[in-house]
Amino acid sequence: PQNNNYDCPLPEEETNPKGSGWLYHSDAIRTYLNLMSKSKKDATLEACAGALQNLTASKGLMSSGMSQLIGLKEKGLPQIARLLQSGNSDVVRSGASLLSNMSRHPVLHRAMGNQVFPEVTRLLTSHTGNTSNSEDILSSACYTVRNLMASQPQMAKQYFTSSMVNNVINLYRSSASPKAAEAARLLLSDMWSSKELQGVLRQHGLDRNMLGTLAGPNSLRNFTSRF
Repeated sequence: PQNNNYDCPLPEEETNPKGSGWLYHSDAIRTYLNLMSKSKKDATLEACAGALQNLTASKGLMSSGMSQLIGLKEKGLPQIARLLQSGNSDVVRSGASLLSNMSRHPVLHRAMGNQVFPEVTRLLTSHTGNTSNSEDILSSACYTVRNLMASQPQMAKQYFTSSMVNNVINLYRSSASPKAAEAARLLLSDMWSSKELQGVLRQHGLDRNMLGTLAGPNSLRNFTSRF
């Protein structure tokens, strides 16, 4: 029977799954999350997050069901958020990508806002961008913030510091990371379009002329921040 906490019924599970059926069984999810909470080995953490990332990668009901299983039923968000604090950029990349996948599903937004939003915005504030994984990490962080702030702008607002906004603008202006620059453009564009969040940009001296239209790939390239 469908649980009222979920927006789609989770798949019926075999009691003794075999072969590929085990990969998306709740026992497997629980095993991955348990390893993530206890292991000190970066390779193990990356592998577990990577497995969950693959299960949530599609855009259909499979991704939604797996995301709800991980985040709501098995309460795995704290373990995933902890990955973002790792000193290993491969681990951070896997965790950030997994959260980006999960953030596409509105049923998880409230739980994610409470449990992972602070860590994701911290990435956008403090990540130095000097590792081979930086573009993937920052892109995923931008998409997660963008998805979560759309449904919870007041919650998001309290985490949008000057340094975070400044870093996102610098990321958008960076020609070295086109993928992350596009993710930053979309984030800034959505912030400007939000009644609650446009004020955050205005508070820091940004106006429509300075931001440009945010519609084209070069609209902010020559913008000089006044922070």
